[in-house]
Amino acid sequence: MIMSEPTTKERKEAIMSSVRQELALSNVQQLINGANERCFKTCITKPAISLSSADQTCLSQCFDRYLEAFTIVRHAYLARIAQERQDAQARVF
Repeated sequence: MIMSEPTTKERKEAIMSSVRQELALSNVQQLINGANERCFKTCITKPAISLSSADQTCLSQCFDRYLEAFTIVRHAYLARIAQERQDAQARVF
């Protein structure tokens, strides 16, 4: 079986896909780092060898709230982008 060289369009699509994956990974890392920083500052008030049950509960609830807030902001942001695109297209026509 002879493999043909990828076309310029195929190479461009492959690069764009790779960039999207890298951005998604970066966003997830930022989300986790932000949640870790925020929740540990809030929930861990004194150093210890292990986490108390109260610390564990606080961390769990904090992470849940952080993810909920992130999801709300993400949905609002995506809706705004979609609306702006729609408005821009309406001005073109």
